[in-house]
Amino acid sequence: ATLTCLGRDLMGWRMRGLHPVPVALNLSSRQFRRESQRTLFLEHLRALDLGPDVVEFELTESSVFEDLDSPSSILPRLQALGYRLALDDFGTGYSSLAYLRRLKCRKLKIDRIFVDGVARSEDAAMLIESIVRVAHAMDMKVVGEGVERVSDQVRLLRLGCDLFQGYGLARPLPFN
Repeated sequence: ATLTCLGRDLMGWRMRGLHPVPVALNLSSRQFRRESQRTLFLEHLRALDLGPDVVEFELTESSVFEDLDSPSSILPRLQALGYRLALDDFGTGYSSLAYLRRLKCRKLKIDRIFVDGVARSEDAAMLIESIVRVAHAMDMKVVGEGVERVSDQVRLLRLGCDLFQGYGLARPLPFN
């Protein structure tokens, strides 16, 4: 249902002459336990014209690292097709540097528990700066999640974050 809704929304935007930025969809390894599920998912992406230019997939650390070693993982298939992967909620799960290197995500999203109040916390700033350096060394963009205060956004920018997400920037918006 989510893919169908997204396909319909993107078609509507295109008909209005808009060229949307990629939409992020959460992906769980539990969705793809059987080959038939993986095949059907990839067929839906194709049928709805949801290519790598309009969709990127977000994965949580725990679901990614569970699935990464599985020979049936859908992640290498998605990457081979050109889809971008983003590691969501970084810092709350396994946070393995070895897995980060193997996964080759294009984006790393630092969880809000580190971001909230970073303007006032030297410990949080030190952690975020370290995460940013590692991510940038691996050619990943870094997103600060849960930004609600301008002071935190300013500090994140100084620490090297590339992008920001949170209610301090905008609340979720409807399609129209």
